Amino acid sequence: MSSIQLGVYLIATFLAIRSLSSLMTHHRQHYLLERVRDIKAEIDEDARQTRTMQLEEHARELHEARALQLEQQQQKKNEKKAGSAA
Repeated sequence: MSSIQLGVYLIATFLAIRSLSSLMTHHRQHYLLERVRDIKAEIDEDARQTRTMQLEEHARELHEARALQLEQQQQKKNEKKAGSAA
């Protein structure tokens, strides 16, 4: 192999390696970006579920407090009726 052929071969090899490296870097960046998007979507879904559970718990507590308040009001009415009937 002549020195010119060897030089052309080395340049072609270098360019092929650089091109492949660039392609792999682009592929890796794309993969990492997709992975970040997936993780963000999971975090957002977990946060949404957590917030939904918190709101449901708060609604349950409010419902229980309101039921207790209504029960106490009913007892007071019954006591007043019993007091005025006696």
